[in-house]
Amino acid sequence: MNGLTDKKNFMSYPIKLTIIPDTRYAGDDMVEKFAQYQETAHPLNYGYLHGDLEDLVGYDICMTLEPNEGLEDGIYDADFDGMDCKLFWWRTGYADRYRGLVVSCDDAESMSYAQECYNNKVPSI
Repeated sequence: MNGLTDKKNFMSYPIKLTIIPDTRYAGDDMVEKFAQYQETAHPLNYGYLHGDLEDLVGYDICMTLEPNEGLEDGIYDADFDGMDCKLFWWRTGYADRYRGLVVSCDDAESMSYAQECYNNKVPSI
């Protein structure tokens, strides 16, 4: 399915979230490529790049170009620098906090891990 897995809020969020690294933690190449978006980007609190994406960037802290406040549990289509990705986003049950992982659709091992975390609503990743 494209977009949200929860159709009741389908119109509230974009079909595909655009993920960028938070360049406060970046080396020169990432800063040069993504710095122009930093002032208007939205931190993805407790959401992290994982697997191949984390290896590519060199750290895990990321942002979205679209507003992400109020995202509900779900698996969202995402894009990272032209790569198809998924954002797995869930409420942990611990202090009503959310967690999330952004993984490349081409990274089968990380997709499996993120799906397991999502299914189990793990509080720590």
